Amino acid sequence: MGLGVASLRQHIASLIDKPLLAIASHIHFDYAGGLHEFDHRAIHPAEAEALRSSDNHAAACSRELGFVLDEHFEQLPYAGFTAMQYTLNRAEPTQLLQEGDVLDLGDRAFEVLHLPGHSPGCIALYDAKNQELFSGDVIYDGELLDQLPGSDIPTYIATYERLQKLPINTVYPGHYNTFGRDRYQEPSNPDRS
Repeated sequence: MGLGVASLRQHIASLIDKPLLAIASHIHFDYAGGLHEFDHRAIHPAEAEALRSSDNHAAACSRELGFVLDEHFEQLPYAGFTAMQYTLNRAEPTQLLQEGDVLDLGDRAFEVLHLPGHSPGCIALYDAKNQELFSGDVIYDGELLDQLPGSDIPTYIATYERLQKLPINTVYPGHYNTFGRDRYQEPSNPDRS
């Protein structure tokens, strides 16, 4: 749901006129920052309190972590904006997503997979029929971030072992490019850049 410094809800409203459920795959600011704009918002219970209380540390946007910097913005969202002012907006979840929940859109359905490691409440959405995974930050084709608040490497490893058993044709990650089965099944190489 983006950072929440520009209105994602208004942009989406200009594209579609259907009811919206904003889903945060996890609490980090680049996924949960815009949830406050939506009437219906969902997150895993392990991160619901961090959203309610606008826990900037759990959201990885506290100043001392240094993840929100002015140079990350190609264009400032509004005059006078500085990254040092950024905080996660409080939002009350209207739905808590659990492992095994199914989000039925009529023409396709997504199963909620609880896949902690990157953060305690990381989820992905899996379309079993098409073998597609909307992975958020659980899996992506870039540098692994496993040293963030709430990250846990042994749990992350268990999540990857679970994912290796899942039939997947396409991964739609939250960062970097979409990739297919061959890249998904390729063994990781920590020396590869």
